[in-house]
Amino acid sequence: MLNMLTTKQAIKILNCSISSVAPKMANLGIYPIRESFSNGKRNFYPVTEERLRELIAERQKDPIKIANQQAQALGALEVVFGVRRPVGDRNEINR
Repeated sequence: MLNMLTTKQAIKILNCSISSVAPKMANLGIYPIRESFSNGKRNFYPVTEERLRELIAERQKDPIKIANQQAQALGALEVVFGVRRPVGDRNEINR
């Protein structure tokens, strides 16, 4: 059990709820090891606190990438609400 995090420790590090821990850890490529005890089962994650923090830092997105994603989303919303026409619209091709 050395170098393993419990679910409670992972919650504290990730700053999320108990239901969000498993998907967040899976996104980082860390899967739980289940251990049975007399009072039930527990999940342990085979990672140290330092390594988990490193993985989180690596996963943080680049600000330029975030800006590009926001611009694409805004463009899609403008098309949906009719503020502008989509690029490559069929009406433009037939003109």
